Amino acid sequence: WIVPFAAGSMLLALLLGSEIAALYSIVSIIFSTIVFNGDFSILLYAMIGCLTAIYGLRQYRERSALIKSGLALGLMNVIAILTISLYTEQIGDPGTIAFELTMGFLGGLVAAAVAQIVLPLLESLFQITTDIKLLELSNHEHPLLRELFIKAPGTFQHSIMVGYLAEAAASSVRANSLFCRVSCLYHDIGKMLKADYYVENTNDDIGNRHKDLSPHMSALIIISHVKEGIELARRYRLPESIVDIIPQHHGTKLIRYFFEKEKARRKPELGPVAEDEFRYPGPKPQTREAGIIMIADGVEAAARTLDEPSPARFKGVIQTIIENTFLDGQLDECDLTLRDLNLISEAFLKVLSSMHHERIKYPGVDLERKRERRPRPPKERPAQEVEEKPWRDSEEGAAEKKPADESLETARRVRPLALEREPADGQEHGE
Repeated sequence: WIVPFAAGSMLLALLLGSEIAALYSIVSIIFSTIVFNGDFSILLYAMIGCLTAIYGLRQYRERSALIKSGLALGLMNVIAILTISLYTEQIGDPGTIAFELTMGFLGGLVAAAVAQIVLPLLESLFQITTDIKLLELSNHEHPLLRELFIKAPGTFQHSIMVGYLAEAAASSVRANSLFCRVSCLYHDIGKMLKADYYVENTNDDIGNRHKDLSPHMSALIIISHVKEGIELARRYRLPESIVDIIPQHHGTKLIRYFFEKEKARRKPELGPVAEDEFRYPGPKPQTREAGIIMIADGVEAAARTLDEPSPARFKGVIQTIIENTFLDGQLDECDLTLRDLNLISEAFLKVLSSMHHERIKYPGVDLERKRERRPRPPKERPAQEVEEKPWRDSEEGAAEKKPADESLETARRVRPLALEREPADGQEHGE
């Protein structure tokens, strides 16, 4: 009873999903039954344990979930042993029953311990990103996220908002919502190396760094953050599935602002502007999650440009971004359907409307009124300090003090000499 039949099912449920784990369980149960000479009780015991392990790990969002699953599996093993003993009418003495029940409960804990030990090794070996790994990466204390927050705070805030949009959209189409939210935190990490060249990180003191650059040079700087982001992600050993999001969320989209700027300044005799020079290198989104993040990134950026945000305006922005992305062919290589795009649009609208909801004005409080600064009263000096050291109150006093000190020092030196000379002069007169 202590044999951890469910350990393999636990690992596959965490790494590859419950469907693969169920198929594995069927095969392992059959082989286990053959090994134990076709014992029906072993077949039933292993089947109950494997199904319990798979069901108990459907919401695996923390390391302690394995321990909880092991405890649940142990309890189900106890129930299974009692059921099998009653069904086969092979109930022994109380000591034997207690021993078998203890072994069954320990079997559940052993299966959880095996999965806990082997899981990190398989994650690293096969480059599989589990939910618990994603939750660890979502911690804002991660060194890469802390560096992003310090060097590019605007990009960091933008990434968080895109993550909320992508998570809601992924939930609406049954994609991996946790993966979308966590990937968005790292999708623009390359911007931290040249943060001043991105509008979300600029202010009045910095100004527009692209003002003195040609559109071609500006486009090259913007495109370079993709390559730099990939290098940073691999330096910090992020999972490859998250690294892939960095180039795919841009796809081969056109950097339209600098493209139109180059068209406006280009001389007719030089010919038309090549779009390829102002497009990201790609690839296009290969998964549903990458396509959702691409759309969420564009929607969040466009929503910030609205002067008076409202649900109607948000709806227009969302539809425009989705249509432009679809017509540009950016979603050709992912599995998003038109129905999915409609559900994604509705999810975006709900999130944006809740983020930018209206609030009532508080009566008697004028938040737009500019406060006048009151002049500070002059700092009064203590009377004793003023009387003892009047020369410190002005530069003139300081200048007068210095010659006074020199005169005093000179007087101290001359006075003894005068006292010594007076008797000598008197003696001369007496003679």
